Amino acid sequence: MKRIICLVLAAVLCAAVLAGCAVRIGNGRKPLPENPAVFTQGEYVPEGEDTGYTTLENGGKVFVPYGNIRAAGPMRDVSYAYGDCLGYVEGDENDRLYALSDDPNGVWLIRFYEGGMMEVPTVFRELNDAGAVPESVEPFEDEVDE
Repeated sequence: MKRIICLVLAAVLCAAVLAGCAVRIGNGRKPLPENPAVFTQGEYVPEGEDTGYTTLENGGKVFVPYGNIRAAGPMRDVSYAYGDCLGYVEGDENDRLYALSDDPNGVWLIRFYEGGMMEVPTVFRELNDAGAVPESVEPFEDEVDE
């Protein structure tokens, strides 16, 4: 009898863990707004360098890749960093852009491809921003800490 109770409890625990993971999928990412912003994609090549960076442009602001979302907790959660969905990259409504939740100045974006396999969100920073890096952002390794 103890064995049956243990098996049932183990099955319930597994189901609870899997259900918890299923609830977390998509958690934090809001749908496209009614009138989404459309960002154009370009390229920025710093003076004296051979290679450039993908840029995102909207409303006179240019954003360049800066890093990733710093995962939090034992489940390595990144959903806490997503603010409102702002729009998408021109030509693909699944290539979404979100505000960074702890960015009061609107100079940080999260780019995430909805429906992709193994997608990792990328954090973009406004090209002319010199402010502090939010706690939720983990700079790419080649970036210099401020």
